[in-house]
Amino acid sequence: MSTAATAATAEERDDAVRQAQGVAGLKSRLKVLTDIAEEKVYTFPDELAQEQARSAMLTTQLTTATLIQGSATTLQSELGQERVRTTDLSAQLTTATFSHAVASS
Repeated sequence: MSTAATAATAEERDDAVRQAQGVAGLKSRLKVLTDIAEEKVYTFPDELAQEQARSAMLTTQLTTATLIQGSATTLQSELGQERVRTTDLSAQLTTATFSHAVASS
């Protein structure tokens, strides 16, 4: 074999080794990415279930808060009506007391 042919063969062999190393590196990276993807696939349903449970809990809390707010609004309205009624009864009592005092004198 000539020196040029030997050099070409050595260069081809080196290229083949580099390509094999590159393929091995890609396979290794692919394995890592596959493992990560599988982990995500298995943990995603758990995370999704946790988020759905949290969402349901927050929805319940919001519903409860809305009901409490509605009750508070109703009670404020009733309190306002009672204040008006109390003011009216106080005025009637003052008038009756005054009338009684005038009639008694």
